[in-house]
Amino acid sequence: MIYLAICVIVLGGLATANLVLLTALMRRLRGHAEAHAPQPVSQPSLPVGSEIGDFETFTLGGGALSAREIAPGALVGFFSPSCGPCVEQIPAFLARARTAAGTGLRVAAVVIGDMDAAREMAARLDGVAEVVVESYPGPVAKAFGITSTPTFVTVEEGKVAATGMQELSASAG
Repeated sequence: MIYLAICVIVLGGLATANLVLLTALMRRLRGHAEAHAPQPVSQPSLPVGSEIGDFETFTLGGGALSAREIAPGALVGFFSPSCGPCVEQIPAFLARARTAAGTGLRVAAVVIGDMDAAREMAARLDGVAEVVVESYPGPVAKAFGITSTPTFVTVEEGKVAATGMQELSASAG
């Protein structure tokens, strides 16, 4: 009987020690998680209603592209060859671009990266959009305040009218 009482006391002590250690570990993990939590993603482009900055550049086809030329209205997509979501969004952008071009809206695609890396992506976008390849931060990315890709912007009257693929799709209908 005495052995049973000793076992219960030892087991109770072990359970208490386990609870104390587990609580300390949880506090430490919570502090670690808060310290290493992802920071809020910065605004990927100028907010809706903001004026786009001035820029002048050339497309792969040799045409000029400037803020003045797209100010009346344009759909602009920003991509990067090293960005997985960019590759996934190209078909949706192309579909939206075809619709936009059919309504007379100018369509531009900006591929951010060096020419060798951007070649394949630019080829997929060419023909549907006026394609610009620039390093970061290039003149077009600066004008739109681009900090991440993919980013999609509709311009009306020189101002950002909508951003994001969902908003662009909603404005198409």
